[in-house]
Amino acid sequence: MTAQILFGFLPVFVVIAIGYGVRASGLIPRASWRGVNTLNYRVLLPSLLFVTLARTEFAGPDALRLTALSLAGIATLAACGFALIRLISREPRVIGAFVAVTSVWNIVLVLALATSIFGAQAEETAIRVLVPGSLLATLIARYAVARGSGPVRLGGLATDPLVLGVILGLAASFTPLERAGQLMRPLDIVASGSISVILLAIGAGLDFGALKGRYKVLASAAGMRALASPLIFLAFALAAGFSGETLAIVLIAASSPTAAFVFALVAEFEGEEGLTAGMITASVLASAATSPVFVWLALAL
Repeated sequence: MTAQILFGFLPVFVVIAIGYGVRASGLIPRASWRGVNTLNYRVLLPSLLFVTLARTEFAGPDALRLTALSLAGIATLAACGFALIRLISREPRVIGAFVAVTSVWNIVLVLALATSIFGAQAEETAIRVLVPGSLLATLIARYAVARGSGPVRLGGLATDPLVLGVILGLAASFTPLERAGQLMRPLDIVASGSISVILLAIGAGLDFGALKGRYKVLASAAGMRALASPLIFLAFALAAGFSGETLAIVLIAASSPTAAFVFALVAEFEGEEGLTAGMITASVLASAATSPVFVWLALAL
C-alpha cells in the first residue's frame, strides 16, 4: 500500500519539479509565466471544471454528506487561519494573504493525485468533495484579500472564471448537455491538456527566494495547509462515517498545497505578493511531505 501511495504521488510532483526546472533554466522567460497563469485561471481551469462537472452525477448517496463535510471543513479551517494569523500579525494585507493561502484548495492537483492513486473512478468523488468547499474558499479568499487592501470589492466574484466554470458545469450536469458529444468536444480538447499545463505552472511559480524572512508567517501557513487542514477534515470525515478510499480523497484535498491562482488574486488587489509567493512555496514543500502520510493513515484506519 505504501508503494502504491508513493508511486501515485511521484509522477504528479515530478511534473511540478519539471515546471520549476523549465522556469529556473530560463527556457521560458519568467515574465511569460504570468501569461500562462492567466490562461490557466481564465480558460483552462474553468474549462476543466465545466467538462468534469457536466459529467458528474451529484445525486449519489454520499453527495449531501460530502457537501456538508466540505463546507464545514473549509469554514472551520478559515476561522482557525484567521485566529492564528491575528496572533502573529495585525497587518490587514498579511492577514488577507494568509487566510487566502490557507483556505483555498488546489483543484487540479487534487484531481491529478486522486486519479493517479485510485484511478479514473476517483474523479467523481474528488469533485463532490472539492466543489462546495472551493466555492466557499474562493468567496472567503476574495473577501479577506479585498478587506486587506481597503474597501471590500466583491463585485468580481459573479464574473470570476472559476466560479462561472463551476456554476455552468453544475447546471449542465442536470441537462442533456453532457451527452451532446459534438458540442462538448471543443471543451474536451481544451480540458484534456489543462492538467499538465497547470501542474507545470505550479512548479514554475515556486519561489525559494521568497522564503527568506517572516519565517513565523511562512511556517504557520505551511503548517495550516499540511497539518491543521487534514487533521480538521479527518475529524469531520470520521464523525460523518467516511473511511477507505473516500476518506483518503478527502485528506488529499485537505492536505494539498494552496492553488497558484491565489497569487494572482493577491496581485489583483495589490496585496503582499512576495509573502504570498513564499507561503505558496512553503505549502507545496510541506504538503509533499505530509500528504502521502495522511493518505496512508486514511487507508489504514
